[in-house]
Amino acid sequence: MAATEICNMSSKLSTMSLQRPPSASWSNLPLELMESILQKLTIMDYLECRKVCQSWRTMVYVSLSTKAKCPPKPQFPLLLSLPTPPTNCPLTLLNLTQNKLHYLCGDVSMSNSGLRVSSVNGWLIFQKFCYEPSSRESHVLIWFYNPVSNAKIILPRLPLFPKYDIEHQKYGPSKVVISSLPDSPDSLVAYFVSCLCDGGLEQQVSFCKIANKPWTQIAETGEFFTDIEFRGCKLYAMINDDRMFDRSNYDFMVVINLGDCNAVTSERVMAFLDRDLCFNPKRNFRYNNNTKHHYYSKEKRFLVRDSTSGDLLLVLHLAEYMRKPGCNNYYLHSTNGFRVFKLDAIGGLSWSMIDSFSDRFLLFDASGVQVVSSTNIVGPWKPIRDNCIYFSLSNVFPNSRFPEHNIGVYSLTHDSITNFHSNFLSQVSSRNLWFIPSL
Repeated sequence: MAATEICNMSSKLSTMSLQRPPSASWSNLPLELMESILQKLTIMDYLECRKVCQSWRTMVYVSLSTKAKCPPKPQFPLLLSLPTPPTNCPLTLLNLTQNKLHYLCGDVSMSNSGLRVSSVNGWLIFQKFCYEPSSRESHVLIWFYNPVSNAKIILPRLPLFPKYDIEHQKYGPSKVVISSLPDSPDSLVAYFVSCLCDGGLEQQVSFCKIANKPWTQIAETGEFFTDIEFRGCKLYAMINDDRMFDRSNYDFMVVINLGDCNAVTSERVMAFLDRDLCFNPKRNFRYNNNTKHHYYSKEKRFLVRDSTSGDLLLVLHLAEYMRKPGCNNYYLHSTNGFRVFKLDAIGGLSWSMIDSFSDRFLLFDASGVQVVSSTNIVGPWKPIRDNCIYFSLSNVFPNSRFPEHNIGVYSLTHDSITNFHSNFLSQVSSRNLWFIPSL
C-alpha cells in the first residue's frame, strides 16, 4: 500500500477517534470506513483481514458478497506451489511482486498422489483419479474450489474407459475447460483425458452442464486431441500435431457444437497457418563433462480463449528437451520462445500472428494458458510489461544457466526472455501454476 494511502486512512481514523467515545475499538469500525480500507487492499489482504476478529470477518464477508460495491485492488497473479511429494500441509502461494509467501487453508489438501490441479478465473480445478477394485472400474472426480469465497462446485463422477481395467495404467494428458465462470448455471464443462490401455493409446472426451450435471460422452471422431478450448458453445479440439517435418501450411481441428446437448455435431476443419512463422524442430547433441547429451527442440501448441474479445488464440511454446545417457525420454531443459496466433474466419479459417496484446498479457504453465487484463496491475516490474507471456515451468535437468524453477517473462516485442529471481524459490516446489485470486 502506498505511503500516501496509509496517511489518508490514518487521517480518517484520527478524525473518527475524535468523534467516537474512548471505549471504541478497531473491531467496531463503521462498514463504510472498512469498505474504503478494503478497496486499497488486494484479495489476499482480505483473507488476512478476516482473521483479525469476528467483526472484521463479517465486514469482509459483506464486502465479498457485494462485489461491485467494494472491488479489491488489482493484483498480479500468484504462483501456486504444488508439493512434491504430496502432503497435507497448506498450499503455498508465492507473491513475486511483494516477494512474500501466503498459505491457503481449507479444502485444498494435496495429500493424494493422483490429484491434478489447474486454475481458471480465480477457481482451482481438481481432478482425482479413482479405481474401485470390487467392480474393476475407474472414474475421475472433478470439482471447482474458490479459496477466497470458499465456494465449491462438485461435478458427478465420470466413468473412464469402461472397456478396460486400468488399475495399474498411467493417465496421460488431461484438461478441464469451461465456457464461462464455474458459478454460472449456463456454463458448459468439457473434459478430455488419454490413457495407455490394453488396446493402445485411448482418449475420452466428455461434457456436462453445471446446472444439470450428468456427463455425456462425445462420440469418437477418429482423431487424437492434444488440447481443447471453448468458444461460445463450440468446443475446439487441436488434433495431434506430432509431425516433425510436415511443412504444409494447414492445421486441422475438430469443432464440436454443444449448443444442443441432445444433438451434438462435429466437423473436421482446416485452418491456414504460415509455417515460416512457426519454429523448426531440431535435434543435436552436446558434451557436458565429457558426457554426450542429446537435445531436441520443438514447439508445443496450446489453445486459449480471450474472454474479453471472444477470440480463440493459439500459443506456440518453443522449448528444448534433453535426454541424459541411460534415459529413454526427453525432459524439459529450457524455454526458448513463444509465438501467438488468433483464429480469423474471414475468407476461410486462418491463424494470424499477433504481435500486440494491447491491455492484456498471457500466463503459461504446465496446465495451459490464461489471458489476463493488465489494467492497474503492478507486477514484479512496474508497470506490467506489454505484449508479454509470463511462464512458470519446471526443468527436470537444471543447471546454472537453466535453474529448476523455470520462471520468467517472454517479450513478444523484443523476442527476449528475462528470468525471475526470488528469495523464496528455495522454499517452494518446482511444480507451480499461475493463480489469480478473485471474489
